Amino acid sequence: MIETTVEEHSGVQLVRLRGRLDREGARLLQERLDALLNSGVTKLVLDFNGLESMAGAGLQTLWLLLKRMRRAKGKLVLCCLPDAVLAIMDVAGFCSLFHIVQDESGVWNEF
Repeated sequence: MIETTVEEHSGVQLVRLRGRLDREGARLLQERLDALLNSGVTKLVLDFNGLESMAGAGLQTLWLLLKRMRRAKGKLVLCCLPDAVLAIMDVAGFCSLFHIVQDESGVWNEF
C-alpha cells in the first residue's frame, strides 16, 4: 500500500510517497495524480524518499504520468530515489527518460 502527501511550494506540487508502489499502490497513486493533473498542475515533483519498493505497475504509472506531463508541456522531476528503486528504473531504461535529482534541495533549482 502507498501513502501520499501533497505540498505546494511556489506553484510546484510536491508529492511525497511512502510505502510500496505495487499494483494497488500504483492504482491509488494514479488516482491521486489524475486529480492533480485534472486541476491544471503542470509542475510536479515526486519524492521517493519513503518508498520501500516498486513493481512493474509502478513503472507503468510513472510512464503514463510522463506522457501526460509532456502533452501538457509540464515539468516532472523525481527525487530521493532509494537505490533499489533506482536500480529497477535503470534496468527498465527509465533513468534516461526522467529528470532525476538526488535530494529535495536540488529540486527547486529545476523550476
